[in-house]
Amino acid sequence: MYQDNNSELVKNRNEMEKQRILPLLRIDPQSVVLDIACGVGRWADILGDSQMKQYYGTDFSSKMIGIARERVQQPNCSFYIADTGEIKEVFKNPGWDKSGSEKYACNRILLAGILCYLNDQDIGKLFDDLNDICAADTRIYIRVPVGIEERLTLKDFYSDELKTEYNAIYRTRNEYYKIMEGTLIKNGFHIEEEGYLYEDDSLNNRVETRQYFFIISREKGE
Repeated sequence: MYQDNNSELVKNRNEMEKQRILPLLRIDPQSVVLDIACGVGRWADILGDSQMKQYYGTDFSSKMIGIARERVQQPNCSFYIADTGEIKEVFKNPGWDKSGSEKYACNRILLAGILCYLNDQDIGKLFDDLNDICAADTRIYIRVPVGIEERLTLKDFYSDELKTEYNAIYRTRNEYYKIMEGTLIKNGFHIEEEGYLYEDDSLNNRVETRQYFFIISREKGE
């Protein structure tokens, strides 16, 4: 999403995502944010002025986490090297709570742009793990490129923009729903809002895929 050789497109996409999604997250002073695949801390920047309690960013790339730690200096923001398969193990480590007491339970989870790089079973495991570590009342933001008409799988595909080969799975919206149905939804979550992220066609530069988002929530007692 943010690797295109077009700095103006990157800027406009980032601003549009911020304007549309931030109000839906309902960040408040009790919000504990878990940003999975945080990269260099883009969402930490977006949330910087919010009255959140704590922000945790994770990424498998030690280089990305190193940059994020240098860039983001807010005392309530922490970054950890962790693969998506390690989230449950790492989050239950008392070290995640700087006070050294009982761990915080995250109640805002961000999954922006990572799911297309995971196999189906890995996404299912991640959703089950998130259910185990999140609070009873939690909001989850998922942003992912989806196949408009059908599933599209790229294997060892060379990207001129990235200057490297990469692998990705562009699932359809219904495929993501089926995975959620067997994991998050069966545990009390429901889709509160969803749709294509960018209504402005100038922000969509792909024919077969478009950025899609879900806001998934669960309230206490559900």
